[in-house]
Amino acid sequence: ATDVSKKTLEVAKLNAKKHGVGGKITFLAGSLFAPLEGYSLKREIDFLVSNPPYVIRSDIDSLLPEVANYEPRIALDGGEKGLSFYKRIIKKAAQYLKPGGYLILELGVNQAPPVREIIEKTLGFESIEIVKDYSGIDRVIISKKTVDKS
Repeated sequence: ATDVSKKTLEVAKLNAKKHGVGGKITFLAGSLFAPLEGYSLKREIDFLVSNPPYVIRSDIDSLLPEVANYEPRIALDGGEKGLSFYKRIIKKAAQYLKPGGYLILELGVNQAPPVREIIEKTLGFESIEIVKDYSGIDRVIISKKTVDKS
């Protein structure tokens, strides 16, 4: 598990321990894939799951107080269009996922079409599924890395 926030990783460690999987997860601090660079993990990862920052930068100040006042800005700010982290994650995921591995991303409101388009334009992915939340909003996108045909 990676996160840019060491504080967030500490909470994740407590949750993992609470659920009996603490010894099965390595926690690494750093941005996106940077903490993985020292390991031989390219084409080795089965599942890559992310809840990236996806709020449009200009919308952050108008978020509900329970979000804006308690979430660190770094956890919210998805850039000018809310898509900057998706582009970076999808590009690198193709390098790290093993053939047949899955990329699973949480989506912001109305982000399914542009994120789908980013995935479709990225070589190495063969299927895309959108999952709705209980409110009927497209909330998760799942994509499978192309299986080598050799």
